[in-house]
Amino acid sequence: MKRFTCNHYLFSKLFNHILLLQLMVFVATTTLTAQTPRADIRVRGSVANKSGEPLEGASIKVRGKNLGSATNVQGEFSIGVDPRAVLVVTHLGYKRLEVPVERRTQISIVLEDSIASLEDVTVVSIGYGTVKKSDLTGAVSTVKFEGINENKVVSIPEGLQGRIAGVQIITNTGEPGSGMTFNIRGKTSITGSNQPLIVLDGQPIESGLGSTNAGIALDGGAEIPPADPLASINPNDIASIEILKDASSIAIYGSRGANGVVLITTKSGKGGNDKLTYTTRLDVSRIPKKLNMLSSLDYVKYRNEAYLNDGGPGLTPGDPLTKPYSDFKVDSIANTAGVNWQDLVYHPALSQDHQLSFSGRDAKSNYLISGNYSDQQSIIRKASYIRYGMRVNYERQVSNRLTVGIKTYMSLANRNFGQQSNWTGILGSSAVMGALSFNPLQTPYDSTGDVDEGLVNNPLTVVNSVKDRTQIRTIIANLTIGYKITGNLKYELKAGVNDLNSVRNLYYPTGTFIGNTAPGGSATKADNNNSNYLVDNILTYKKDFNQRHSINAVAGFSYQKWRSAQTSVTNTNFPSNALLYNNMASAGSPGRTYTQDRSRALASVISRFIYSFDRRYNVTFTSRYDGASRLAEGNKWYLFPSVGLGWNVSNEKFFKSKAISLLKFRGSYGVAGNENIAIGATQASYGINYVVIGPNIIPGYVVDNFSNPNLGWEKTKQLNLGTDISFAKNRIAFTIDAYKKITTDLLINLSLPGSAGYGDYSTNLGKIENRGIDIEGTFKILNNKVKLDAGANFSIFDNKVLNMGPSNIIYGRSYLAGGAVSLTQSLQ
Repeated sequence: MKRFTCNHYLFSKLFNHILLLQLMVFVATTTLTAQTPRADIRVRGSVANKSGEPLEGASIKVRGKNLGSATNVQGEFSIGVDPRAVLVVTHLGYKRLEVPVERRTQISIVLEDSIASLEDVTVVSIGYGTVKKSDLTGAVSTVKFEGINENKVVSIPEGLQGRIAGVQIITNTGEPGSGMTFNIRGKTSITGSNQPLIVLDGQPIESGLGSTNAGIALDGGAEIPPADPLASINPNDIASIEILKDASSIAIYGSRGANGVVLITTKSGKGGNDKLTYTTRLDVSRIPKKLNMLSSLDYVKYRNEAYLNDGGPGLTPGDPLTKPYSDFKVDSIANTAGVNWQDLVYHPALSQDHQLSFSGRDAKSNYLISGNYSDQQSIIRKASYIRYGMRVNYERQVSNRLTVGIKTYMSLANRNFGQQSNWTGILGSSAVMGALSFNPLQTPYDSTGDVDEGLVNNPLTVVNSVKDRTQIRTIIANLTIGYKITGNLKYELKAGVNDLNSVRNLYYPTGTFIGNTAPGGSATKADNNNSNYLVDNILTYKKDFNQRHSINAVAGFSYQKWRSAQTSVTNTNFPSNALLYNNMASAGSPGRTYTQDRSRALASVISRFIYSFDRRYNVTFTSRYDGASRLAEGNKWYLFPSVGLGWNVSNEKFFKSKAISLLKFRGSYGVAGNENIAIGATQASYGINYVVIGPNIIPGYVVDNFSNPNLGWEKTKQLNLGTDISFAKNRIAFTIDAYKKITTDLLINLSLPGSAGYGDYSTNLGKIENRGIDIEGTFKILNNKVKLDAGANFSIFDNKVLNMGPSNIIYGRSYLAGGAVSLTQSLQ
């Protein structure tokens, strides 16, 4: 019993000591925990929709805490949180999503649509910023360039053909890389350009056909259709294109918006792992149908008949000299097949295109590096358009406020012209015309099997021996620096450079009309360099408040300067055709060297204010105050304003239709301009004339043009009324626009009668009206894992010249130019 008492005492003492020790450890542990809280981690991530498009302005908050962030323009965010935190992600038009961090430092988030109307979440580029489609009051069409490589597309306009209502794109020739007539809602100018303004990644670029046309004072047969400057840009680098059509959308571009605006956005890296992509395609082209030609027998009969109709002497039986083909020759030719020169000019053409890109995106940056090689062969032998290009797009979020981006593109294109057409009709400069009109009884080859160069102007000589090569170098680069001053106010600086340089080498050998009349061959070397730089300073303010009001405002200053320089020289009378244009010094008759160097500038103050109330009512005020250096003093500056209104009926409480998903009415009115006149047109200019005095040819200066101190802006006023309507939860959608444009004070190079002593005169004269209707429809046939979409568009327009001034007469053979389209009769 005593032993038991002792053990109990010892056990009690031991138990008390253990309990005290545990209590001390617990207190110490609690104190340590309180003094050393769990460390936060830095979480970086991205927010996108189901299509993979980044969502700007998504709210990232920590559940239960007053801590948050927002995504940038690339949909990226960065936030410091507890490893066990839960992120609450919200964005207008998408379902709220809670995402546990679970100690992850990199998170990719995909939000699902929460509303039926895509108008509230779709963002549209409208120049100097973006706007939700639900707030849009203008007429803007969007084209996605996804899968463009599935079709044979050499240039950007080719990719747009037939896809947008109100846009007319006509291929001027069938040659790869050739110029295209590109008009939006008809033509607004008589002798000026009707080409729309092309804006690549926010930077207006050279797109006029004259910028690739090298050569001054050339023979008419050497004046060829120019290449398309946009063919130098790789279509596979394009993500999307917006076409601005009406006054509300184009007014932000002021004097350059009268013909419409094309906004091109290039691709950038997407979220996920770094991605390497290679695509290729091969194409075979052939002439779809050759024209039927006369048989040899029919040819000689018609030649004899034409001889008589032309007043030739009567036919004397047995006398072969009195007609081109005697009866004996006619009988011998009856069973001769003859030569179809089309077979010698045309051939099946094999073209190839290769695309390689490397892209990626993380929380701080995104990049795209792409290279392309395109070899487009013409169905005319020895003709082609070959392009090498490289693009580097990179953007970096330096801090929560500062973003820096650079986009650069360089290409080198080699154009081998196929001598297919010219305005003179000379067979020695047109293999296509020669193939249709050359004598089928002539033999193209000599006794040795070589091309018979003694057969002057024959199409095979033109194809094989005339060398017309143009090398086109394109550089487009811009730097963008964005700084977020506050959560709603952002400043952006954009500086860009665009350089387009064309070098043409041309040789007409003996055996062609130009080469023989030179004589001894004719060689031309010419270059045309067009460059410009741009500086934009833009402030953007965006704010949504009280869940009903939305403001999107833009203000800024833009300055752009252009320079164009050309040289051209033609030498003739060479000892041999062997060296072509590579030995100009050997010419027996050196030619004159022509030079040209001109510059101009445009300064602009821009503003735009967009207000939306309760997703129902929208108003847009836009203005641009432009100053152009090439207009007359006192007329250099002009204000181009516009106003747009929108009413989203489907968001009204009284609208109860289940069939109609969206019903919206739009209207806009405004003024755009055009200052596309020759540099120096407001001033008197001098030219050079040559006179013969004795044995010498003496140059001298003469007055070439007289001044016009009143030359001002060409102005286009436009009214647009539009409706957006969709059915079956937006699976069927239509956009309908009706418009009327009136252009006054046309900038015209007015041709004068010969008695005036001057060729033409730059002035403001005349009036043009355009009116029409554009209808576009989209149909989502399948919208699950398998997607099938269809689209259709329809447009009709009426383009009229209402008056041409008091006399209503224009002198000269060509007065209306729309790309390569001209009318050759006088207007009275």
